[in-house]
Amino acid sequence: MCSSDLASSRVLWALMFEAIGPDEALRLRIVQFHDQLRDELAGYLERGLADGSVRHGVDPLAEAVQLLAEVRGLAYQAMLEPDRFDLHQALTYAEQVLLDRLGPQTVPVVGR
Repeated sequence: MCSSDLASSRVLWALMFEAIGPDEALRLRIVQFHDQLRDELAGYLERGLADGSVRHGVDPLAEAVQLLAEVRGLAYQAMLEPDRFDLHQALTYAEQVLLDRLGPQTVPVVGR
């Protein structure tokens, strides 16, 4: 993560935590921002279901909620402990788990 990305991320996180407070306009804006992110992620998953690149039976909105939570959690840890938390390693693992969870089901070939 480059320094400008880190600075932007810190501003976003500060606003997200501030949105828990009494500023209703800020809270609604952050809610809208998260709704848009979840909807966009769910749309990608719906397209994957349609083209077969996402496993049949996946709930796009539930997975979008989960994915956003995972990314937010990893980003928070990276900002909180930049010298101790290996974001690259965590993202690599998260990618593998995501592919295992959402990727198309493979049928093992028997007898070859």
